[in-house]
Amino acid sequence: MNNIWGSSYKELVLKELRNNCRRSDRDISKAIKVHPSTVGRIRNTLEEEGKIFGYTVCRDYLKANYNMMLICLKTSTVDEAFYHKIRDILEQSEPDIGEREPDTTKEIILIDFYECVGKYDFMLTVASKEALSLKRFINEMKRQLDGWLEADIELINIASIFKKNEILNPYKVSTR
Repeated sequence: MNNIWGSSYKELVLKELRNNCRRSDRDISKAIKVHPSTVGRIRNTLEEEGKIFGYTVCRDYLKANYNMMLICLKTSTVDEAFYHKIRDILEQSEPDIGEREPDTTKEIILIDFYECVGKYDFMLTVASKEALSLKRFINEMKRQLDGWLEADIELINIASIFKKNEILNPYKVSTR
C-alpha cells in the first residue's frame, strides 16, 4: 500500500463511495482498514481536487418504465451557430442544474450528450415514456438542425446491461 495520501488509499475510498456514497467515514475506514479521520482527510482532499464534486442520485430510467434511446447525428458542417442551436434544443428537455432530479413531467429527458469521432458526430441518450413524444422531439430536432445534418437522425433503442454509476460534473460548464 502507498502512504495515506498515496493513490491506492484514494482509489479505495473512491471505490467505496462509488458503491454507496452515503456510507460514513467510519464504515469506509473499517472496509479499507484505516482510521476514520484518515478517510475524512482523504474525502476532503478528493473534494478539493475536484474528483468528488457532489453526492447525487443516479436514476435508473428503465426501472421507472422509460424507453431509453440513443439519438445519433451525422452533420455536414459544425460551427458555433450549430453548437448554440443544439444547446437551445437540449435545454428544452434538460432539467435545471440546481434540480436534484430531472423533471419527469417533461416528455423527453436528456441523460447524456456526446461529441464523437467515427460514423456519427454526436450521440444523445434520452429517456421517453411515449414513442409519440420521442417522434415530436426528433421532428423538432430535424426542423431546427436543417442544413447542418448530413444524414437522417438514427435512433437506437438501448437497455443498460451494466452501469458503473459514474456521472459527469454538472457544475463544470463546457466552453463550447
